[in-house]
Amino acid sequence: MAWPRLGYTLTSLSSTVFGRLMEAKTGLAVLAVTLAVVPALTGRRTDSRMAIVASRAISLLLFLVTLAIFWLAVRMTEG
Repeated sequence: MAWPRLGYTLTSLSSTVFGRLMEAKTGLAVLAVTLAVVPALTGRRTDSRMAIVASRAISLLLFLVTLAIFWLAVRMTEG
């Protein structure tokens, strides 16, 4: 869906507002996936106080990243 808005060229990613928003949104999506997957892959104990604090911090960060992704999605529909 973005391909026509980029003028059918990848060089428009860095030279248009839409392209820059798309790059930022993609980067945040990668960050969100990383935040969701890394704790599961580390296999650490989940009953320690530090693990609980880290889990809450990651959850909050993941929530904020998700809000930013939605905000960028809305911005991409403008203009």
